[in-house]
Amino acid sequence: MEALFTGCDLPYDPDLLGLDRYFVADEPLARTAALSAGESLAASDLDPHEIDALLLCATRIAGEPADHARLIGDIARTVGVSDAWAAGVTAARCAGLMAGLRMAEGLVASGHRHVLLVAADAAHGPQDRLRPFALFSDGAASCVLSARDARRAGSGFDLIAMSGGGDVARMDEGARLSAELNARVDDMLLRRSGTPRGGVRAVMPTNVFRPVLAMSEIQGGWAPEQLYLDNVARCAHCFAADPIVNLADYARAETLAPGDRIVLAGSVPGLRISAMLAAATGAV
Repeated sequence: MEALFTGCDLPYDPDLLGLDRYFVADEPLARTAALSAGESLAASDLDPHEIDALLLCATRIAGEPADHARLIGDIARTVGVSDAWAAGVTAARCAGLMAGLRMAEGLVASGHRHVLLVAADAAHGPQDRLRPFALFSDGAASCVLSARDARRAGSGFDLIAMSGGGDVARMDEGARLSAELNARVDDMLLRRSGTPRGGVRAVMPTNVFRPVLAMSEIQGGWAPEQLYLDNVARCAHCFAADPIVNLADYARAETLAPGDRIVLAGSVPGLRISAMLAAATGAV
């Protein structure tokens, strides 16, 4: 890993930045996405043919529009999804999964029963992995969002509320994540969900370098002990997939009681999208 820092302006300081490892996919993007989607379908106890909408979130999809359609089709065929409304999300960058979750929320509200949401990305080479704010890993994550009366028995989470906000003047990779924007969006989320800040058990942020997280999340109002930071070192920054990767790992490591509140948060300069979840006895 140290070789990635050669010639850059960042110090190779694992303790300061939260560095440990990063991952390189040995499968094509469609295969990585399909593997994750298949696991989500198995966990939700759904037949693939029950999925009536498929959303793919990626920061970059190579090729022309025909290639993009082929990629979504390859994922759908691999996991057995058919007769589903399909779309992709890219412009939200590393907040893309959260933008997709907002779209999925709207689709369920408008009559869809089960929406499969998949985020998958891979760096195009070693030069793409290191940025001033994060070290990138290849990875994928997915989930199924279902209408309340269509969900299956089992573990899962209720989606209580979502909020989002932006600052178009700061939508540039060179800009900083904004603590003020984070606070504004998350205050709105807390009001919509009727949850005090102290009533949130854990926050699943984007896995950027620890000092960047401290400036944007703690100054934005969250207490250090509320932030789930284990995956900054363990997984690095998996593009848009971070919130769901973090949620899955946190849920495996902790005992959650029904009703425990968890916040998912996706942030890039100029954009913040947050979701309030509650641990439930039925999969959502």
